[in-house]
Amino acid sequence: MISIVGIGSGNRVEELTIKAYNTLKNSDIGIYPGNFIGEELKELFEDKTMFTGRDITSEKIKNIFHNNRDKNICLMVSGDPALYSGQFNTNLCLDEHIKWFNEHNYNYEMIPGLSSLSILCAKKSIDLTPFSKTQNVFITSIERLRDLKCFNYTELKSILSTKPVLALYQSLKEFDNIKSLLMEFYPPTTKVIFAQSLSWSNECIFETDLKTLNETESTTSQFNDQTLILVYPSTILTIK
Repeated sequence: MISIVGIGSGNRVEELTIKAYNTLKNSDIGIYPGNFIGEELKELFEDKTMFTGRDITSEKIKNIFHNNRDKNICLMVSGDPALYSGQFNTNLCLDEHIKWFNEHNYNYEMIPGLSSLSILCAKKSIDLTPFSKTQNVFITSIERLRDLKCFNYTELKSILSTKPVLALYQSLKEFDNIKSLLMEFYPPTTKVIFAQSLSWSNECIFETDLKTLNETESTTSQFNDQTLILVYPSTILTIK
C-alpha cells in the first residue's frame, strides 16, 4: 500500500492527524522529496528505511515504489497533498502520482494534512468566512500559472473585482505585478500577511496593509518563493 500523507509544516508530530501519525508509524519505507522535514518526524522512521533530500526525484520515487510493491510506503507531502504538491518539471504533483498509480495498478490512499493557510489562520486568529463579510476565498499560484502558460490577467482582474479573500501560494515574485490590481479593488486598510517557514524555528510572519505596502519600499526581501501571501479586508472578524 502506498500512502500519500500530508504532514503540515513537516516539523512537528503534533500537527499530524491521528491517521497520518499511525500511517507513518506503521510504514516500512518513508519518502520525503526535500529538506523540510524535522527530527520529530524522522524519529518515526528510526528503525526503518527513509529517503529524504532534494535529490529524491520523481523517477527515484517510482523506482522505490516498483522495487517494494510488497511494502507499506509513505510518501510525505508538506501541508495538504491536495494543495500545490510537487514542483513543476521536478517532482510530480498529487494528480500525476494518482494517474501513475492507476496506470500501474498500485493500491494507494491519500491522507490530508494541515495546509500552511490553515496554520497561518490559526496563528493569527483569522476567520476567512465570517457571517459579516464575503464568503469567497480565492486560492491560486501566479508563478505556477505562468509556468503552465495559462496566466490570464483579464481573468484575474475579474476575480479580484469581487474582493475575495486572496491566498497566494508561490507568488512572491509576481506580487508587485498584481499590487496595482489590489489597490484598484480593495480598500487601503486591507490586511496583507506574508508568511514562511510556519512552525519552524525561523518562522517569519509580516503583517501590513495595502496603503503602507504601496507607500513604502519593499519590505519582503527576507521572504522566498515558498512564501504564502494572504490578502483580506480589515473588517473580517478575528477571534479574540
